[in-house]
Amino acid sequence: MKVWVWELVRELVKVWELVREVVWELVSVWESVWELVKVWELVREVVWELVSVWELVWELVWELVKVWEVVWVWV
Repeated sequence: MKVWVWELVRELVKVWELVREVVWELVSVWESVWELVKVWELVREVVWELVSVWELVWELVWELVKVWEVVWVWV
């Protein structure tokens, strides 16, 4: 009986080690996912800023067209 109990304990220790490894891998995966979320947020911010810049450039071009029309009328 003692041998059987000892074998059971050894197997439980092995299972515990595997569970611990799985948990560490899950934590690692979670950290990677979190980093991806951060990167996605940064990409979203950059795209948003690019859209804002594009709108400003478009306004500038529009104003230049208006100025050109005024200059063209005077010439």
